[in-house]
Amino acid sequence: MDRNPRPNLWRRGAPFWSAVLLVALAMVIVAVLCAINREERLAAAERDVESLADIFAEHADRALQGIDLTIVAARESVQGLRSDDPRDRALAKTNLQRLALGVPQVRIIVWVDAHGQDVADSSDSMNTLNLADRSYFVHHAGIDDDAPHLSEPVLGKRTNQITMNWSRRINAPDGSFAGVIVAGLEPAYFGRFYNAVRREPGDWIGMYRLDGITLARFPQTDFVGATRSNAVLFTDLIPAAPKGTRRDYSGFTGVPRLFAYRVSEIFPIVTTASRPQTPIEAAWLRATAIAAAATLLIGGLALLCVWQLEQRRRWMDAQAREAEANAASRARFVAVMSHEIRTPLNGILGFADLLLDGDLKPQEKHWAATIRDAGNLLRGIVNDVLDLAKIEAGKLALLDAPFELRPTLESTLALMRPLADAKRLVTRAEIARDLPEWVRGDAARLRQILLNLLSNAIKFTNEGSVELRCRALDGERVRFEIADTGAGLTPAQIASLFKPFVQVDKLPSQRMSGTGLGLAISKDLVESMGGTIGIDSAPGVGSIFWFEIALRAAAAVARDEIAVEPGAKISSLKILVADDVPTNQHLLRALLMRDGHRVQIVADGQAAVNAANEQRFDLILMDVEMPLMDGLQATREIRAHGGPSAETPIVAVTANVLPEQIATCRNAGMSDYLSKPIDRDALSTLLARYARTVTAPETPLASDAPDTLARTLDALRGQIGAAPTRELVALSLAHLEQVSARLDALAHDPVTASAEAHAMTSLAGNLGLTELVDASRDLSEQMRTQHGVPPQAWARFSNAVQTGLQELAASVQI
Repeated sequence: MDRNPRPNLWRRGAPFWSAVLLVALAMVIVAVLCAINREERLAAAERDVESLADIFAEHADRALQGIDLTIVAARESVQGLRSDDPRDRALAKTNLQRLALGVPQVRIIVWVDAHGQDVADSSDSMNTLNLADRSYFVHHAGIDDDAPHLSEPVLGKRTNQITMNWSRRINAPDGSFAGVIVAGLEPAYFGRFYNAVRREPGDWIGMYRLDGITLARFPQTDFVGATRSNAVLFTDLIPAAPKGTRRDYSGFTGVPRLFAYRVSEIFPIVTTASRPQTPIEAAWLRATAIAAAATLLIGGLALLCVWQLEQRRRWMDAQAREAEANAASRARFVAVMSHEIRTPLNGILGFADLLLDGDLKPQEKHWAATIRDAGNLLRGIVNDVLDLAKIEAGKLALLDAPFELRPTLESTLALMRPLADAKRLVTRAEIARDLPEWVRGDAARLRQILLNLLSNAIKFTNEGSVELRCRALDGERVRFEIADTGAGLTPAQIASLFKPFVQVDKLPSQRMSGTGLGLAISKDLVESMGGTIGIDSAPGVGSIFWFEIALRAAAAVARDEIAVEPGAKISSLKILVADDVPTNQHLLRALLMRDGHRVQIVADGQAAVNAANEQRFDLILMDVEMPLMDGLQATREIRAHGGPSAETPIVAVTANVLPEQIATCRNAGMSDYLSKPIDRDALSTLLARYARTVTAPETPLASDAPDTLARTLDALRGQIGAAPTRELVALSLAHLEQVSARLDALAHDPVTASAEAHAMTSLAGNLGLTELVDASRDLSEQMRTQHGVPPQAWARFSNAVQTGLQELAASVQI
C-alpha cells in the first residue's frame, strides 16, 4: 500500500500545471507581440502614405513648373502683337497651339486682352469669348505683380469641362495692364498619375489651394471646386508645420484613416494622401485570432518549440519571397531599359539601310555599312539582355519537337567556320555514330548554346583548332564538348565565368567585345533543360567547355512534312482571307500578293461562309475572333454546308497560341494554325505545304513569332518591304489614335467597348504589342461574363492603348 500518495498525485499533475503556466506565459507573450505588430503595421502603412504624399507633391510641382514655363513662353510669344490685327491674332494662335502640344497637362492656352476679350487660343475654334468675369482676370487686373495665379476649378467656356486655370499678367510697355495669358489645366492628368502610383484600393490623393479650395481629388472627383477652409488641415496642421502625418477620422466618410500632407515650397498648394485603417486592423485582428487559437490548442514545451520553428519558417518564406520579388523587379527593369534602347537603335538601323539603298560613294557606303553593322551588334547585345531577363523571370518557354541532331550540329559549326577561317584556325566535328538520328528537344536553344560556346572558343584562340564533340551517355543524356587550343583559364577565372556580365580578364590584345552574357545565358538554358554545364581548363593547355542534357530519341519526320525552305517558288493559290481589322487585311494582302497569290478579303465570319459557298478556294485564312460570326462558327458552317470550299483547308490565324485554343480550332474543323504576329517564313512554309495538297496534314501547330514591336517591324520589313510596312504602321497608328481619343466615351458604351477590345486583340497581335494583346483579351473575356465595363480591366486596356500608341508613334520615323 502506498503510504505517501500526494507526491504521486503531484508528479502526475506537474506536467499539466507546467503546461498551463507555459500556455499562460505564451498568451502574455503573444498579446504583447500582437500589440507591437499592430503598431508596426500602422507605422508601415503610415510611412507608405507619407511616400505617396511626397511622390504626388513632387509630381504636382514638376507639372506646375512645366505649365508656368509654358505660360511664360506663351506670354513672350504674344508680346508686341496687336490684338486688333488679324495677322497677329493668327500668328498668336499658331504659337499657342505649338506650345500646348508640348505640355500634356495643358488643355488650352488663351491670350486675353485688357478688356477680357479672347484674342487667340490653342483650340481649333475661331469664335471669341469675353472672359472678364473670370477670377484670374479680375485678380490680375487688380494686382500689378508678375506672380502666377492658380484659380479655383471652373467649367471652361471654351472646353465645357472642369478646368483649373494657371495665369500670368501681361503688361503694356508703359507698365499698364494689357491682358492675361492663361492655361487651362486638365485634372484628369493628375488622375492618370494617381492611378499609376497608388498602392492600395482605398488610397485617396488630393491637391488644394492654401485657402482650402479643392483643386483635384482622386478618386472622389465630385469634391473638386469645394472649399475645405474649416478642415483641421487648414486650421491647425498647415499653420503648425509645412508637412506631417495624422491618424484621424475622415471628414467625408467618418472612417479612421492614416493621413499625410505636404505644402509645396514653390507654389501655394498642398497635396495630401490617406489610407483607411480598417483593412490594416482587420488583417491584424485575423493574425491575432490565429495566434491566440494556436496558443490555446497547443500546450507545453512542444507548443513553444513548434511556434518558434513556425516563426522561423515564416521568416525564411518572407526572405525567399522578397528575393524572388527583387529578381523579378530587376528583370522588369532590364526589359524596360532594353526596350528604351531598341527604340533609337531601330532608327539608326533603319536610316542606315535607307542610306545603303541610295546612290552613295564607296567610302560613304562603307561608313553606312559600319553604322548598320555596329547597330546590329548592339541589337544582339540587347537581345541577350532580354533573354537573360526572361530566364530570371521564369518566362522562357522551351520547345519539345523532333529534329535531326547531326545536321543541326554540322550547320551550327558551319556558321562559325568563317570566323575561324579568318584567324586561320582549324574547325572540325567529332560526332559519335551511336547517337540517335532524330531527337526531341528545343533545337533553336541548343543551337544558341553551341553558338555561344563556339564563338567564345574562336575569340580566345589565336592559333590551333576548335573542335565540336558530341557523344551519348547513359540513358537519354548527351554530352557536348567544345575544345580549343587557346591560352586556358586559371581557377580564379573559372569560378566567376558563368556569372552575368563577367568577362575573362586577359591582356588588352586579347580583349573581345561583348556583354559577358553569353556564358550566363548558356548556363541558364542548360539548367532549364535539366542539364549541367562546366569547363575543364588550365593555363597553357586550352579549354574544354562541356554540357550534358537529356535528348530523347524520336521517330523520323517524313521529308514532305518538314518545313519548306523560305523563299521557295510555289504555285499561285486562290486564297480567302477573313479578318475584321483593316490593318490585318492590308498585311495579309501584301504578304500573299507579293508571292503571286490571288486574294479575296472579307471582314466577318458570315461573309466568309457566303464566299466559300459561292466559289472554290485553294486555302482559307480565318481569323478566330470576329464580330457577327467568329471564325470557329464560320468554319463549322463551311464544313457542314457542303459547298465548293467545304473540303478546302482552313487555317486559323490568331494571337492566342495556348494549347486549348489549338484543340478548339481542330475540333471546329480547322486544318492548321498560324500565329500572330505573322512571320513571313512561317506563312511561306504553310502555303508551300498546301500548294501540294488540299488536305491539311496533321502537323504540330506552333509558331515562334517575334514577341516585341521592334522585332515584329524588323521581320515585316524583310517580309513585305519597307514601304508596305510603313503604310501598315500608319494605318495601325491612325486606328490607335482614334481609339485613344474615344476612350472616355467607350468606357460608358459596353457594346462598342467589347467590339473595340476584340478588334484591338487582333491588331496588337499582328504588331507584337504583347501588353495591349493581353489587356484587350482580358477586357473582352471579362465583358462576356459581366454587365457593363469592368473598371480595372478597362484601366489596364486604356493604359495599354496609350503605351502602344507611344511605341508605335516612335517607330514611324524608322
